[in-house]
Amino acid sequence: MRSTVHACSCAPSDQFRYGKCLFFRSKPQTARRQLTASKRSLTTYSQFNLFNDAISKTAFKPKEQKQIGPLKVSPMGLGTWAWGNQLLWGYDKSMDPELQQLFNLVVSKGINIFDTADSYGTGLLNGRSEELLGQFVREFPGSDKQRNSICIATKLAPYPWRITSGQFVAACKGSLRRLGMEQIGIGQLHWSTANYQPLQERALWDGLVALHDQGLVQAVGISNYGPKQMERIHKYLEKRGVPLAAAQVQYSLLSRGPQQEETRAVCRDLGVQMIAYSPLALGMLSGDTLHLRCCLALMCCWIALSCCVLQMVTVGVPVYTRKLVYCCQQGWGPQLLLVLMLLHC
Repeated sequence: MRSTVHACSCAPSDQFRYGKCLFFRSKPQTARRQLTASKRSLTTYSQFNLFNDAISKTAFKPKEQKQIGPLKVSPMGLGTWAWGNQLLWGYDKSMDPELQQLFNLVVSKGINIFDTADSYGTGLLNGRSEELLGQFVREFPGSDKQRNSICIATKLAPYPWRITSGQFVAACKGSLRRLGMEQIGIGQLHWSTANYQPLQERALWDGLVALHDQGLVQAVGISNYGPKQMERIHKYLEKRGVPLAAAQVQYSLLSRGPQQEETRAVCRDLGVQMIAYSPLALGMLSGDTLHLRCCLALMCCWIALSCCVLQMVTVGVPVYTRKLVYCCQQGWGPQLLLVLMLLHC
């Protein structure tokens, strides 16, 4: 039976001292217990030390490696969503030396797969995650064998302006430039556009084929696909002679519904390696109450933002704007504003 690849997300910031991490473990509860073993405050316990403790006793054997297409990768990996993301994770360039320490540590422990995306990074820092990974790979102080075994798995976003396979290929070449590499380990389509732009979806599939045929990637994958759409793209790629190697799915104790289980079954039937990202639910299952509060606050902000958009559509932008102006004139704080947005949706 094909094992599941597990992933978890955290962030390197003053509140979240983990960094966004991607764990490939057959038993994610083991990593969770190690992450929560220490009772010290996260504000005084650095990301580097915490992660060092977390993996110091989880070194794996070569036979535990996972097969993703032609690649053999470690059963544990590192994800880099937070690298360059100031908006959600409070990234700052002063964190780069600590991130490089983290990178060197995990590679020295035998971890060789790193997940990133061309959309990771905000504003002027867009693509920063790929840039940092490329830099850290080049400056890795270990052996050439370790450096050459590193696999970068990047996801290419289906932005509205990427409507042809050629534009998708150009996006991949942009990632290669930021990484400073000639070939990417796993090139992935970040999400499906079938529900809102079905014509673009087929062009993106052709883009994945082109990436494979031109040798820009060693394997292709998808992310955030449901079971039915996954079967469709698998069949389409198979006809073009391109194997679908991996599929990223949000999977955790808080996200383990019928659709996730069906997706897992489809991956098993099709021979696709499932990458279960966020098995610790963005840190909410890590046992850290501070992290839990911050994650809940982010969720509330996201819900409130959705409510704002809904109100703008239902009552009109001018009416909604007057409501916000009134709240500001009354001196109401942001917390109360969030509550009002939720109550009046």
